[in-house]
Amino acid sequence: MPDPAAPVLEVEGLYAGYGSADVIKAVDLRVNEQEVVCVIGPNGAGKSTVFNVIYGFIPARSGRIRFRGEDVTGSSPRQMLHRGITIVPQQRSLFPQMTVVENLEMGMYLQRNRQRVRDRIDYVLQLFPDLAGRAKQAVGTMSGGEQRMIEIGRALMWEPGLLLMDEPSAGLAPKISATVLDTVLRLNRQLGLAVLLIEQNARQGLRISHQGFVMELGTVSYTGTGDELLENPEVQRAFLGGSRAVRK
Repeated sequence: MPDPAAPVLEVEGLYAGYGSADVIKAVDLRVNEQEVVCVIGPNGAGKSTVFNVIYGFIPARSGRIRFRGEDVTGSSPRQMLHRGITIVPQQRSLFPQMTVVENLEMGMYLQRNRQRVRDRIDYVLQLFPDLAGRAKQAVGTMSGGEQRMIEIGRALMWEPGLLLMDEPSAGLAPKISATVLDTVLRLNRQLGLAVLLIEQNARQGLRISHQGFVMELGTVSYTGTGDELLENPEVQRAFLGGSRAVRK
């Protein structure tokens, strides 16, 4: 049974890869209640592989994954969804010919209680008032930033205990990217939502995060609070261009 006193997510000694090669090696990370945690690092560091193992897309070779104290290592994506973990993938995953409401409904496609689905749609649209007036609009006619908000809203339909986000600002203009990440921070503060995100924009990701993990060559090389990593000279030189970002 889940332990409410345990961290939301614990990853311990995780090894995984493709074919015969280990892409990630001895990865440890942790997400506490009501935390935003950001994983940064260069391309090829293994960040997305960690997410793929956590969510059950690929198997762990060794190590443990615990959700609120319960060992969920080897669970399928469907099982993770039922436990209350949802994901916003890096690649666009909306149905462009379908409306905002129809795409939100896909976030609860396993739910047969239609009233429950309608209630959740109303709730999500209250969280994203800019989308409420466009509920019947086809999402393919909307901007990239608006589509990303719909994807976040869809992930909230299941009322998750943990939201995984794989580079939520990918492909967006800098101003829109900052708006999306500010929305993540708003949802964390407003809902107490625990979030684990990968973010290529290291400055912006750490700016909104309570804790951060830096990955290089498949392992975690630095950990600390968002502010600590922003101020770390070695992290600055390697990932931040040398100067500290302003924290919200």
